[in-house]
Amino acid sequence: MLFVISGPSGSGKTTIAREVARRNTAIHLTVSCTTRLAKNGEEDGKDYYFITREEFQRRVEVGDFAEWAEVHSNLYGTPMMELSLGLWQSGDVLLEIDVQGMQTVKSKFLSAACTIFVVPPSLKALEDRLRERRRGDTVEERTKRLIHAIDEIAQAPTFDHIVLNDTGKLDVAVREVLEIIKRSRAHA
Repeated sequence: MLFVISGPSGSGKTTIAREVARRNTAIHLTVSCTTRLAKNGEEDGKDYYFITREEFQRRVEVGDFAEWAEVHSNLYGTPMMELSLGLWQSGDVLLEIDVQGMQTVKSKFLSAACTIFVVPPSLKALEDRLRERRRGDTVEERTKRLIHAIDEIAQAPTFDHIVLNDTGKLDVAVREVLEIIKRSRAHA
């Protein structure tokens, strides 16, 4: 099965996805490609495959991505090879992608995709998380991200499941995602 976890920037989706994959080694967490620069501590091939915009566009043209989208002026995409490898190795794949990517995956793999949306406890909490995570951003950049997040949250009803990532309760959200995966497998 394909499990898609999504949510706005600052919702905690990446942290939840990594912890789910750590606790459930039978699931393959895909690594996406991006044209953005690596942040401090990020590793190529582990956090993302960091590639040029030209390389990304070449790969789009040859159909190398299961899904891709432009988010905050950078390109992100899931290589088809990541899906194939995960399905071949473990049978279950977890994609941590944005809302646009979820819509593409859902349309391509409708019967095999289970979608999970991660929401913050409030817009104030999300704004605080974005301010903490993106200290170098201007007020305009943070405002743009918050407006984008509000648009993404409006898409939550299109997902199969919604998980609250409440402040200080990450373990609760991780356990809820693991339970969704377990139940979805039982009904597959």
